[in-house]
Amino acid sequence: LHSVFCLKTGQELISTADFNHLQLDCVSLYLIYLVQMIASGLQIIYSQEEVAMVQNLIYYVERAYRTPDFGMWGRGTKYNDGKPEVNASSIGLAKAALEAVNGFNLYGSGNHAVVYADIDAHNRNRSIFETLLPRASNTKNTDASLLRS
Repeated sequence: LHSVFCLKTGQELISTADFNHLQLDCVSLYLIYLVQMIASGLQIIYSQEEVAMVQNLIYYVERAYRTPDFGMWGRGTKYNDGKPEVNASSIGLAKAALEAVNGFNLYGSGNHAVVYADIDAHNRNRSIFETLLPRASNTKNTDASLLRS
């Protein structure tokens, strides 16, 4: 998934070959905000295709516990050598997103747009997150992204 776009054209500003970040934390945060906005009464999702897209984003973040990425700051290991690693910030946001979306109705009412998260994936994210803490990752002792953990 790419998150750097031109506001006017919608085209990617940086190719994915140059910017191969997985954006697990970004997608997780999007899911959390989406649930909060819909719960407040906003109608954001209008079609089953959009529901399917959100469900696919849920599938995407469910595997955060085993997916090395560049973390919240986009730097990888503490040595800045361009190598991704499993980050507590990404796993923590994925865990929170899975808790927020599980059983949530994206239409706000009815039962035609309920999305679910795999409870086993949530438990694996929780387990790895608790194992990593208080470290930010294998190479980083701590990080500002963990202030609220």
